[in-house]
Amino acid sequence: MAISPSNYPASLPVLPPIWGRRFESDRLFVELCPRQPYQVRYQPNWHVLGIALETQSGYHAFASDRISPYHAPANTFAFTPAHCETFSESSRGGAYLIFALSEELFETYVSDIAPHQSPTLRRLSHLHNQHVTAIGRATQTFIQTNPSGGRLYFEALAAQFATHVILALLSKPESTPQVSKLSARAFDHLLEFVEAHLCEDLSLSALAEVVEMPPSQFVRWFKAKVGQSPHAWVITCRLNRAKTLLAKTEQPIAQIAFDCGFSSQSHMTTLFSRYLGITPKHYREIVSQ
Repeated sequence: MAISPSNYPASLPVLPPIWGRRFESDRLFVELCPRQPYQVRYQPNWHVLGIALETQSGYHAFASDRISPYHAPANTFAFTPAHCETFSESSRGGAYLIFALSEELFETYVSDIAPHQSPTLRRLSHLHNQHVTAIGRATQTFIQTNPSGGRLYFEALAAQFATHVILALLSKPESTPQVSKLSARAFDHLLEFVEAHLCEDLSLSALAEVVEMPPSQFVRWFKAKVGQSPHAWVITCRLNRAKTLLAKTEQPIAQIAFDCGFSSQSHMTTLFSRYLGITPKHYREIVSQ
């Protein structure tokens, strides 16, 4: 799928639009974006470091007009270098934290961390580091509890975040398996199939057959493209459907478990607690308040 240039101005903005609460200075801005549908296209003149605070999926493109599906698991981070044209959209979104650093500030950190090296600036994604996760959660808490201020605090966290990004840039890029690239339309077809058959036992061979690939090749492509295994992705789809039904209907939890393809209410409760840290019953109580 290609981006239609007619939908955007000839001159792209150099910063993403403000979606949530933003702290901004002459060399750094930090923004906590809430979960909501979005579509953005911009060409940053800052380096953009991002942390997915919640699992989210959608479509994106970087330095290209070819859109591909993405899936960002919670607590993973990404880096987009300055001047890289960026497009991203999601029908659901997810809480996301942005640290944008000026080129001068980022170069200061590079000179301090690796004075005799020059990292190749490239797009990074699906990275996980427990220290970066802690940085993200600390920033989220601060923004939610402090309506203003925090410049020194944000700059200290930005320095730590940038350090981990620079170390990742200095490391040798991992080779990615050479697998067939499916079009966005094929991925949409797969998603439609899963949504229509979510109450069933979805086997790997059935998913691979939808996109006309051998199962082994499908698994390699899917993990490289989406960032998790097909099995984990299907579980996420089941949980998302369950969350919607818990919030918007009064169906018994056992019936919801059946409709979402879990083997039992106990099975759904176990996965709900493991992935979301809360039971289905407690989740329904919270969203109904």
